[in-house]
Amino acid sequence: MKKKFYLLKRSPDFTKNGIIVKRNEVNKLFSESRINGIPLSQKLCAEDELFVVESDYGIYARGIVTKKSDIIQFSNLSEIIDYYTSRRLNDEPYWFSLIERLFKAQKGNKNAVLSFQEYSVNLSLLDQVVRLTGNLGHLKKVQSSLSQISKDLVHIINNPRPEEAIELSTKIPNSLRFDLFSLFSKEYKVSHWIDIDHFVPQSIGGPGNIIENLVPVSFSLNRYKSDSIPKGLFEHAKNLTETQDYVSKDILDEKSDFLKSQKAKDSAIKIVNIVNNFQSIKRTKEFYKAVLNYHHPEYVNLLDTSHSPDHSRSV
Repeated sequence: MKKKFYLLKRSPDFTKNGIIVKRNEVNKLFSESRINGIPLSQKLCAEDELFVVESDYGIYARGIVTKKSDIIQFSNLSEIIDYYTSRRLNDEPYWFSLIERLFKAQKGNKNAVLSFQEYSVNLSLLDQVVRLTGNLGHLKKVQSSLSQISKDLVHIINNPRPEEAIELSTKIPNSLRFDLFSLFSKEYKVSHWIDIDHFVPQSIGGPGNIIENLVPVSFSLNRYKSDSIPKGLFEHAKNLTETQDYVSKDILDEKSDFLKSQKAKDSAIKIVNIVNNFQSIKRTKEFYKAVLNYHHPEYVNLLDTSHSPDHSRSV
């Protein structure tokens, strides 16, 4: 049987804490349900491929279907509650939504039933989020939670066009946050959300929409969440014609790796303003990458190997 491809839409509204925990999982359970009909998952076969999407992020994972259960039919609310409690499930919002759907359906038709089916997927996080833009933009309008997609769309998903930041912004896009979370989930088996912060601080203009200036703050790269200035900014600014006049000897003589003096902040603001306005965005990225590499070369190496050939992703 020929392999088929599907888009699986997930909503954080049906999760316990309003957050979809994203990680690699073997035999991750998903489910489909339908009032007075057959769940769409009945069409799935082993080895079919799914692309998992969350509206605020984009496509963040792919999965291979391993198996599916028989369809269960719930004819009353007690049957749903019994199934939920007997299996000690913990996604209350989702199960409450099923109870609500059957309750509303039976108001109009007392014989209404809710058909339910679970299926298992070996789930792998993507190296970077694929946003639903361009040739994928129409997928935002798909209402069904599970829908078959063509091989042409699969090719686009597997070969996303690199996006270039035309205008730098201090705001960190959700999709770029997830790219770093996905990276660290793969490398360190992270099972909880990690915060992402600017390395060159946002308060002095450090950009948030290029990966070269972002760090996961719950790891060893933590700068204690202050607005201190990484010394690497001055070490690299001293070598550029445009910025060298703003790097004084006393700043370079500072022993700390992160500077907090007002003089350092004032100088850094001027340097960052110049760097952010380089004619070439590539040159701007290279500067921030060099600053990060001055302090954490092992982290930059991880970014390089994980995002090759185009690790300098921006949104």
